[in-house]
Amino acid sequence: MSDIGGYAWDYNYFFDTNHTVYSQWRGWQWVRTQLLLALPHLIMDHRYGSQYDGPWSWVTLNGYTSALLADENPETYPILYPSLHTDKIAANFMLPGNFELRLEHFASMESIPGFIGHQSERFSADGGLPWQDHDIRDFDLMGFPYSLLANVASSGCNLIHTMIGARDLQEYYLLPERTLQLWTYWLQWTDKHLEEIRNSIPFSNEHNWSLMKLNGIDGFLFLFNPNYIQEHRMIRLDGQLNIKSSTRRGYWLLSEIYPEQKYLQLIEYNQTLDFLLDGQSATVFELSFISTVSKPIVVG
Repeated sequence: MSDIGGYAWDYNYFFDTNHTVYSQWRGWQWVRTQLLLALPHLIMDHRYGSQYDGPWSWVTLNGYTSALLADENPETYPILYPSLHTDKIAANFMLPGNFELRLEHFASMESIPGFIGHQSERFSADGGLPWQDHDIRDFDLMGFPYSLLANVASSGCNLIHTMIGARDLQEYYLLPERTLQLWTYWLQWTDKHLEEIRNSIPFSNEHNWSLMKLNGIDGFLFLFNPNYIQEHRMIRLDGQLNIKSSTRRGYWLLSEIYPEQKYLQLIEYNQTLDFLLDGQSATVFELSFISTVSKPIVVG
C-alpha cells in the first residue's frame, strides 16, 4: 500500500471585485489549516500566488512557496545568462529568487523551494505538445550537476525534482553510472548536513552561498559562475560568510570537494581569497578549523 505524502495546489483563488484580497487569502488559509490538522504529516506544495503571502504563511502550513517565484515553463521566464544547457538556465533563474526569499523576506530554508533540472517546453517548434509525449528525452546530462548543486546550496531542505531521467527502461539504462552516483551522493549529503543547510545564506550576490555549522566555525562554500569565461572571485573570510573568529589559535583548512577533491591552503580569519572559477561551473569548498596539525597536509 502507498500513502499520500503531500499535497499541491495551484490557481486556488482569484482576486475579484466582490471580495477583498485578504478575505480570499484568509479563507484559503483556513482550508489549508484544516487539512493539516487532519493530516499533520503532510508536506504542502504552495503554488500560484503563494510567493506574495510571506514567510509566515509558509512556515505555519508545512510547506514551501512557489518554485522560481514565477511560472515554471521555460517559455515564460527570461534567460539571465546565455547557456546551451536548459538546466543551467533554470538554475540561474532560480538563484536570484532564492536570494530574495532568504535575505529580503527572511524566509527559513524550510520555506524556500528547489527546482532541480528543468521543465520541458509547453510547445515545441513544430507546434507539438512535448508534455503529452511521454517518450520525449530531454534530460540535460551536462547541465544537471550545476542545477543539483544550486539546489543543495539555496534550497537544500526542499529538493524538488522537475525532471526524472528514466521515463522508460531504455532511457534508464542509457543514464551514465557517474550521473547516478553524483545524484545519489548529493542527496545523501543533504541528509548528513541539515545543520549547515538550515544556516545557508547568500553573500555578495546570488551565486555565492555559505553553509556553516551553528558553531560558526566549520562549513562549506558553494560558488557558481554562470558566465562562459573564467572568473576571479575575491572572498574575505569574515562575518559575511556567517563565520566567526575562533577563540582558539589555529587556521582554517580550505579544501575543494567538488568537482575535485584536494586540500588548497591554510587561511586565517579576515584573509581575502582569490577563487578562480571555470566558466559555467559549480564548485564546492569545505572550511575546517584546525588548532593542531597531527600529520602532514599536502596543499595546492
